[in-house]
Amino acid sequence: MREGADESDPLWTVGRVCLWPNGFFLGEHFEWRVPVDDENMLSVTWSFIRVPKEAEPYEQKRIPAWTSPIRDVATGRWITSHVVNQDIVAWVGQGAIADRTKENLGASDRGVSMLRKQLFQRHRRDRRRQRPQGPDPRSGAQRSASSCPTSAGSSTPRA
Repeated sequence: MREGADESDPLWTVGRVCLWPNGFFLGEHFEWRVPVDDENMLSVTWSFIRVPKEAEPYEQKRIPAWTSPIRDVATGRWITSHVVNQDIVAWVGQGAIADRTKENLGASDRGVSMLRKQLFQRHRRDRRRQRPQGPDPRSGAQRSASSCPTSAGSSTPRA
């Protein structure tokens, strides 16, 4: 929660939307993380600022993009001025892959245990080539769009 906010703040009451397994919709931006190999990932962030209604429709000629540095070139220190950069420092700071067989999960880690159990069940199902969960794309059924709540009280950006 942000300084000066209370429990009625939308960031507390609405929260963020986790689009498993790799996506997070955080109200004003979307983050996507894709494994590259066992120890690296690509982290992509899409940010948007809604155009005022009186300026619609707005045609943007170019969508700016850049690769953000994670270390200060002059000092070699991690750049921690933004939340995403702070996340990167936390990920890198954990080191190589932990040996989960030596892990001792407690009662507060029940959700972690439940998620792992679910992922392992689905993995075994996939290995047996059983029908995956969710809508069958071969059925021809149309999928409906879902909207994600934002901390500003509206839904995802309009198409």
